Amino acid sequence: MRSLSQVVSKVLSSGVVALSGAAPQVANGNTFDTRRAAKGSLAAHIDYDIKTTSITYTATWQVSLDGATFVGTHPSNGAADVVLATGSGTDAAGHIVLSAPDCIYAYRYCRLIITTAAASGAGAGHDDVTIAYSYLKSQLGS
Repeated sequence: MRSLSQVVSKVLSSGVVALSGAAPQVANGNTFDTRRAAKGSLAAHIDYDIKTTSITYTATWQVSLDGATFVGTHPSNGAADVVLATGSGTDAAGHIVLSAPDCIYAYRYCRLIITTAAASGAGAGHDDVTIAYSYLKSQLGS
């Protein structure tokens, strides 16, 4: 059993990323070195504000061998990424925790991105996100 001292919560925060302008807009989470996390423990904590009518937020985990070139991951069944939130014209805030797929541990780096669709974002205070990571410390990592 892991002790609480091995739990690392809400680190590498992206800070508030405003999503403004024509879709698609992308908010990149910070790059995470996968050696830091025990396999199966990495999760992204997403705080969001969404207002613009019909705008959608979709989350995608990406992986990289070099920390510079990232490629999106998808479930092995080929399913599309699921929309996390849709704007209704009224200010709404939410929080969600999204676990990383196991395939990220085959790569040195990963990150979570949020992509908008369907409408132009209104920016900070209306359409924005913050991405941070939580995990259990790896016995192998740095």
